[in-house]
Amino acid sequence: MRRFLLPALAVMGTLFAAVASSAQTYTLHPRMTMVPVVEGPSGYLAALNNGSGPLVLEVVEFGNGLAALRHTASGAYLRAGYTEWNYLDLHSGGVDQRALFEITETGQDVLLRSAFNGLYVGFNAQSGRLRAAFDQADAHSVWRLQATAPRDDHVGNWDLHAARNAQGQWLSPKAGAPVRIELNLTGHGELVFSDGCALRMLRYTVSGSGLSVQGLTGRDHACSGNGADLGNAAFDAIYDVRSYHIDAVGQLNLFNARGQPIAVFGRR
Repeated sequence: MRRFLLPALAVMGTLFAAVASSAQTYTLHPRMTMVPVVEGPSGYLAALNNGSGPLVLEVVEFGNGLAALRHTASGAYLRAGYTEWNYLDLHSGGVDQRALFEITETGQDVLLRSAFNGLYVGFNAQSGRLRAAFDQADAHSVWRLQATAPRDDHVGNWDLHAARNAQGQWLSPKAGAPVRIELNLTGHGELVFSDGCALRMLRYTVSGSGLSVQGLTGRDHACSGNGADLGNAAFDAIYDVRSYHIDAVGQLNLFNARGQPIAVFGRR
């Protein structure tokens, strides 16, 4: 985990220019329960096990010992709210003192101190809602930032190394095969799959290690004849993928909803 050792709060204006943005992303968890911070049904932020995906956050440093937490999916910033309870919300406007925090880290423990009121972000024990209203000594205001897979590590052009067919057998391209099975993932959510006899242009979303493909209505595939088994297995992997992992040698590993590996790609 990246370490932030930030000095005391400074008096700031109303708008700021970012100094540096971390390439690493995180999910936020209270140390007391370790459940993820999510966006609740009414748009509030809470530490809940409610089935929705955790907020994936990027730390953006603004200098003078202050940083903001940006929601990577929407670009909005975590901000101390305007109510008397200082509930946190997501705000897509400019960054002001409500969206700035002093972030200090001791071991795995993290404290978030609001630049707006000098109080620490904690969570309500009953509702799970986040508030910038706690004393540093309160156990409800101690957090953990869990590093996610590096953002955009999946982006690029990939060649198929192996795919698992419907019978659970691994298939690989034959040496010297004239046609490569290719996957292209852009940083803007486009996915292109090609195996020499079919070209599919689709959309995908990534959240942490989760990956899913949109626009597929079924497993229909145009390939037949020699090489069709491998192409069909690769296409099924695109249909079934729910998560991914970049391994130690830089391969893109795809997994289904049960966490089983279903395909492996290498960078072209």
